[in-house]
Amino acid sequence: MTTENGGDGAHRHTNPDGTTGGWVADSAVVGERAWVRAGATVGPGAEVRADAEVGADAEVGADAWVDERATVRERATVGPGAWVRAGAVVGPGATVGERAWVGADAVVGERAVVGAGAVVGERAEVRAGATVGADAVVRAGAVVREGATVGADAVVGEGAEVRAGAEVGEHDSGD
Repeated sequence: MTTENGGDGAHRHTNPDGTTGGWVADSAVVGERAWVRAGATVGPGAEVRADAEVGADAEVGADAWVDERATVRERATVGPGAWVRAGAVVGPGATVGERAWVGADAVVGERAVVGAGAVVGERAEVRAGATVGADAVVRAGAVVREGATVGADAVVGEGAEVRAGAEVGEHDSGD
């Protein structure tokens, strides 16, 4: 998105405390009280709302949305068109894929992966190193424990738990 001098229609964000933050595409919208830490990038058409934080070296893709009070930690990636809802946390080094949705107050743990088009419901947890496949659904309040895998198109029911290291296969349902 940017060059060393901020080319390609981008500028450096000024954080609420006056420090210089990361690069923001000129077509992106970043709330006045939002933080974009050093080395972070916010892509074209993206929106980072008030009181949200994008950590150091994190990336928010084109047309993605980071709601108020949401946090995208250092080295995390939020893909193009993805939505991280209010109060949600995307952990260090985690990936939220293209068009994926992370519900309000949900947690995506360190190095976890949420695939393209997947949904992580409100207050759900995808713990460290876990994977949620493309177009899978983890419903509200469910927990996908450390290192577990939820396959593409699978559904984990509301309040359900996928044990550490376990696999829920494609098209399976935890309802």
